[in-house]
Amino acid sequence: MSTFKNEYGVDEEKVLQDAIDTFGLEKQLIVTIEELSELQNAISKYLRYNKSDEYVGDILEGLVDAEIMIKQIKKMFKMDEFYNTIQRVKIRSLQQFIEKERENGNAEKRKSY
Repeated sequence: MSTFKNEYGVDEEKVLQDAIDTFGLEKQLIVTIEELSELQNAISKYLRYNKSDEYVGDILEGLVDAEIMIKQIKKMFKMDEFYNTIQRVKIRSLQQFIEKERENGNAEKRKSY
């Protein structure tokens, strides 16, 4: 178990484990679904309402909540190392896809938000 405390004096790994131990796997999976749905809703509103900055905060909050739940899932299923490996492979695949799209002239050239 981690003993690292963040700048607020909180051991984040312990809090994540405490949430799993307190609420259980099934409840935390349900909460994960809910948090992902809230993120989806925030993104949808951002797009529906002409990319209004009013919804950027909702997207940020949704991302943070979803990420906290995803961290719990990785911990519940003991998949941190495997997750990181798969993530690197998928990012490399994305890189290759982007390169192919650019070569074929299918990529839009846009600035980041």
